[in-house]
Amino acid sequence: MQLFADDPLPPGLWLVKWIDRFQLGHDSESPLALLNDDNVKELLGTRPRSPYASDPAPAQEPPMFVGRVIQAAYLPLLYVGDVIEGAGRVSRLPRKSRTVTLTGSTTIADQRIGAEIDAPPDWTVPTPFRVLNRFEYQLIGGIAGVQESRCLVFRHKKTEYILPKIVIFRAFYGLSSKMINALCSDAWIRSAKELISFNNYESGIFTGVDAATGTWNIVLQPGVPLHLAAPLALLWFDPHGRMQADSLYTDSLIQNNGKRGSEGRSWFASANIPHRSEPNPFKMIFQGFELRARKPSQPQEFERFLVTAITGSSWSLPDQVIMRESHTSNAIGEVQHPAEGNRPYRPGKPPVEGDPEALATSTSDPDADESINVFSLDSFAFLNEPKIDKQKKESSQKFGKPAPQTPSGAASLVSAGSPTYAGVAPAPADALERMRARSQQFEYLVHALEKLQGQGAIQGFPHVSSPACRAAPGCASLANRNQGL
Repeated sequence: MQLFADDPLPPGLWLVKWIDRFQLGHDSESPLALLNDDNVKELLGTRPRSPYASDPAPAQEPPMFVGRVIQAAYLPLLYVGDVIEGAGRVSRLPRKSRTVTLTGSTTIADQRIGAEIDAPPDWTVPTPFRVLNRFEYQLIGGIAGVQESRCLVFRHKKTEYILPKIVIFRAFYGLSSKMINALCSDAWIRSAKELISFNNYESGIFTGVDAATGTWNIVLQPGVPLHLAAPLALLWFDPHGRMQADSLYTDSLIQNNGKRGSEGRSWFASANIPHRSEPNPFKMIFQGFELRARKPSQPQEFERFLVTAITGSSWSLPDQVIMRESHTSNAIGEVQHPAEGNRPYRPGKPPVEGDPEALATSTSDPDADESINVFSLDSFAFLNEPKIDKQKKESSQKFGKPAPQTPSGAASLVSAGSPTYAGVAPAPADALERMRARSQQFEYLVHALEKLQGQGAIQGFPHVSSPACRAAPGCASLANRNQGL
């Protein structure tokens, strides 16, 4: 998808250095840096001069930075480290992968990336030591306010991690354009209805907690993928998850002194992890960049790591049962009643796979009557899968077969905004984070290896059997990345 079609970049290759700063209309600013022979060695912090110098003039012109504003609903398709040419993504810088574990005793600091912090004992230069330093990762010069972006800073083993809150937002709240639009538009108590159906159904399906069993029952609105049932249930039913979802909108109001609409200013993502790290430790799989050491020739107390993506995590409620269903489900109930007339809802045109070369606009809302164009770049995986099943209908109505809906076809111009019936408009786009789940064939392979180990034929298979491997993007080809939970 050509994400920057509204304002293409000047000639050359451009690197996405940061993403944050939501604005009116739920846009998000993406500062980029020009990639050329002079700048490429500096962009991740390898400076042409020592960071311990007393700030002399640089030996060459600093990298050129520009900013671009796109709809926040496109976030699942853009990462720090992506390389852009013209209006679209052409590549991505290599990233390292790390697995971390948070517990109730983990010390986590909530910081601005530009905040001054206590310097290490060997820091002897007169310049301040910051959460993210220029010699580690050259951030933005001239893009207003980026230093106000917030992050979590914590240590795990011998590494200090810098986890931007926009990365948390994308991983746990920004799994689809629909989720982003809902969570950025209003308080969660009101915007949840855009994703979750709270209707009373004669069929017996419902959204609520089963008083007898404690099961979470959830019905999804039309167009919301079934694999989002577990993440949405966590944000709605779990007290901790709901509190964190509520805080997204509340914090944006606080940053704007309670003003929104035409009087509101921009705000920065302030998402917190919706999963608890006690009583069960909480694991996450990070991807990102190892930051440049203060003194590369000397051993450091710990290394520093900038997280650019969370590609997997544990499910913090392993015993919680979730029953899901969709508002437009055609599932047959235990009792089926004949019915006359048309179905009481309009199914709409079937979704289509989006054209990779489609132009994305951030200045218009899409036409609700057109097929949704689905775009997906990466995927997320739970290290231990939630206990999730399908709600059973007690009854259903048997309507006549409706006239088949013909998809509109992949569109050349799309928008991820809120659908409108105002007339001629771009086709709707849904940027979607897929959920990876272990395929049955892969489970058969693991079972066979376990038998061989039990018979003494092999000593073990740690790189296959570990949950982190099973959830990793490069795991065995038998794992189906696009399989739903």
